[in-house]
Amino acid sequence: MGAWLAALVAALVRPQDAPATPPSVTKLTVSTDDDFHFETDLEDSDARVSVAHYKVSLELYRMAGPADHFRLSFAGEFLEYDFSGLGGLFPGAAESFAEEIHAWRLDPSYTRVFDDTWSGVLYGTIAWAYEEEGNMGDSATGAVGAGAFYRAGPDLTLGLALHVQFRIEDHEWIYPLPYIDWKISDRAYLRTESKAGYGLAFGYALDDARAFTLETRLRYQGRRIRLREENVLSDGILDDQRALFDLGIRWQPVRALRVTLYAGADVWQEFTFEDETGSDLEELETDFAPFVGLAASWEF
Repeated sequence: MGAWLAALVAALVRPQDAPATPPSVTKLTVSTDDDFHFETDLEDSDARVSVAHYKVSLELYRMAGPADHFRLSFAGEFLEYDFSGLGGLFPGAAESFAEEIHAWRLDPSYTRVFDDTWSGVLYGTIAWAYEEEGNMGDSATGAVGAGAFYRAGPDLTLGLALHVQFRIEDHEWIYPLPYIDWKISDRAYLRTESKAGYGLAFGYALDDARAFTLETRLRYQGRRIRLREENVLSDGILDDQRALFDLGIRWQPVRALRVTLYAGADVWQEFTFEDETGSDLEELETDFAPFVGLAASWEF
């Protein structure tokens, strides 16, 4: 979902908002986002889990004239699920269950600016998430979507996209994605968040130079992971859905560099263990789980 929002933000920068821009612009952004979710209980069982997550992404942006904006992002992720006590649910489950997960994602998008008021976007996603030594091809999934956006004024843009999400061994999810980008004041903003799950982000600049910004996010995040064959759930699926809240400080000493330290909690999380056909075997929620994270990006 992140590609279309990023493309729209770039497309809606107007001459009155920034210095004159050359007819064509190319930018490359390198970013990282790592977090650790502390151990928590899986309700109604003796099982516990903690999760470490590491992400690196590259994003290429091309403005081929004032109206045409192209964006291509590629992300690689590594996750470590540290389950314990799963033997009571799945006899013979090893402590290394879903211990090392690889995930890859490719997001292309195209934004067209029709006039000073209206813009539109087309986007897609191809993604893989699988346990180490698992079948990458059997984990392939993706999404497509299209949206329209209305610039209500220099400080407010509203939009709506229709999103179609394809899921491994499950039916498609089709749902609307609302969009808002509101500059509340010279220091405060409210906008849709999509690069680390979908939700809302609020920020407030703490100094006139805007080197330090207080940020808070409420977002939803989901993953479906194909497990390896040599597993108690052979070629099965681990479905991880969660709602997260976090608060952080972003440091931006120059326009091209951003570093954010944040902490928060999984206010809701549900693990569903499925067989290779996608049939549910166990569905368990977890207790409240705190996490900490560090993100950084550099634009060239």
